[in-house]
Amino acid sequence: MKSEIIKLLKSSKNIFLFCFAVFILSAVVGFLTFSSFEEELPEILEQVFGDLLNEESKLKIALSIMIRNLTASLLAIALGITLFFPILVVVGNGFLIGLVTRLVLSHGMSISTLAKGILPHAILELPAFLIAISFGIRIGLALLSPKKFALGYSRKNAVILRFKEASIIYLVVVVPLLIIAALIEVFVSAELIMS
Repeated sequence: MKSEIIKLLKSSKNIFLFCFAVFILSAVVGFLTFSSFEEELPEILEQVFGDLLNEESKLKIALSIMIRNLTASLLAIALGITLFFPILVVVGNGFLIGLVTRLVLSHGMSISTLAKGILPHAILELPAFLIAISFGIRIGLALLSPKKFALGYSRKNAVILRFKEASIIYLVVVVPLLIIAALIEVFVSAELIMS
């Protein structure tokens, strides 16, 4: 099973790297265009993170983050068939990270403090998202070109095969990474940024 998982992950390496490049580019664009969104940003952040900030218990916050991230990654896989949705998720998340980074830096937070608050959980969370998105894109590519992306299977069988692979990766890799990342975000990252 372990070798099968590694093989599947390696098979999506190029798509993963493409998604990572799109994420970084989107973050840079968000960072550079911050002034255009500065007035709307508090409202955007309230919509994205408001429910998390209103939770009282750290465990409830962690659970909210888990559910949000697990749902988003599952949708990225399920709607990968469109090719558009997974890329939109990458662009949106990257852009938001760029905006938030610029916002906190403009309020006097140092880069090292920001890194302490993001890196501990992002090291797991970002790869988990990008893996889910990569496998979603593989489903879409199988639909468009089954011979190239599913070893000559029929279009229907190619898509079914990619959904099965994505389901395995979601359960065995993405879910555990996102659960651990949510716990780290609440119990470690938040503490580091406050200290």
